[in-house]
Amino acid sequence: MIGNGIYFDTDGTDMADFRLATSGAGAEISDNPWIIENTSGDILYIILHMILWSLVLVIIELGLQKTLNEIYTSCFKNKFPREEESIQLEEDVIKEAERVDKLPDYDLQIKVNKMRKVYLTGSGGCNPTPLRAVEKLSFGLSKGECFALLGVNGAGKSTTFKTLVAEEEPTQGKVTIQGIDIDKNFNRARKLLGYCP
Repeated sequence: MIGNGIYFDTDGTDMADFRLATSGAGAEISDNPWIIENTSGDILYIILHMILWSLVLVIIELGLQKTLNEIYTSCFKNKFPREEESIQLEEDVIKEAERVDKLPDYDLQIKVNKMRKVYLTGSGGCNPTPLRAVEKLSFGLSKGECFALLGVNGAGKSTTFKTLVAEEEPTQGKVTIQGIDIDKNFNRARKLLGYCP
């Protein structure tokens, strides 16, 4: 049974007649499958998809996703936690930060100066919650130097390395590789890096 009490025989002849019908109690149905009334919705969706994916391709090709991410992040800057002035730093950490701040970028192989990283987390893109991963990190590495980051889970070690290879962008601060600012010219700096996460 289909619709308002319409019955079909089990041999299928009535179903075939029903499928080929071009008139009846409902809206007029054309027997031409290419008539605009039948295909206008599909054509509209194809055009919308073409515009959407062309826009995505242009954004990727021009590298505009970084700009869009900066715009999105700047919309929520007022929610970011303030810089911690009361952080108790050890004496050697303070000395390293002062040393790095005074040295020119090209004097160090890797220079991280006052780096801060705040992630936007939470449910939904319209109401993110800021999460501070790194605060006021400074260190400088000379040629041939071996260096390790030690800390508990969640201390920001992985975030620091992701920032060094431009997988993440610092919220504040500056990172240079052999004097090259990775935020401005990472394509040149990445030739000087090897990274095995």
